Amino acid sequence: MGSRMKRNESLKIFQTGPGRDPDVGVEKAARAIRAGGLVAYPTETFYGLGADIFSPESLEKVFLVKGRDHSKPLMVCVDHPHSLDRLVNSVPKDAAVLIDRFWPGPLTLLLPARRGLHPALTGGKERVGVRVPGHPVARNLAARTGNPITATSANRSNKPGLVQWEHVVEELGWDVDMVLAWSEILPGVGSTIIDLCESEPLLIRTGIVSPEEIQSVLGRPLKKQKEQCKMQNLSCKK
Repeated sequence: MGSRMKRNESLKIFQTGPGRDPDVGVEKAARAIRAGGLVAYPTETFYGLGADIFSPESLEKVFLVKGRDHSKPLMVCVDHPHSLDRLVNSVPKDAAVLIDRFWPGPLTLLLPARRGLHPALTGGKERVGVRVPGHPVARNLAARTGNPITATSANRSNKPGLVQWEHVVEELGWDVDMVLAWSEILPGVGSTIIDLCESEPLLIRTGIVSPEEIQSVLGRPLKKQKEQCKMQNLSCKK
């Protein structure tokens, strides 16, 4: 990447996983995020990189650490659907149906964004990508932080998502404040992304939840974006 942040020589690693206290490290991680820090945390897909979405400085850190283009918006993790009130101005009927069936879980929904959300979360569009993760550590972290957190993957841009905490430390360890280290290897398949801001639900990315499952729940087919339309645009030109 271009410029690098100053190396963080006080990286903290907290072990968590089956047989361990699920709260170990999470409260300290939440405090780190509230103080403007970055935390790598496990999800049911890959490791995520958590920052306070209401802190412009923290959001800028995410782009700097990942080497991410600012035109690519950051997805958001919330602990409960009730938290959507802080992010979206409405929940379409189709979204309510999918939320009831698939949340918590690996389904990201693009919903009409509230005015005033940072452009890092919307990419300049009128939508924001949100999910309630199925992983208990991710949900607990968002809940204890008190604000929604970023849900972008904890890796350098254009590199594969990471499924082991040791690899997170190798790749990002100098640039994050804390790693919540899950004891098992994560699945390594991304969340499915559906855009629900138009009249018809649009499949942006296929992930763990299959399009067939979604279509079955909605009772109607999904539109599919053209192959050349990139996810970061959040919509395709007709």
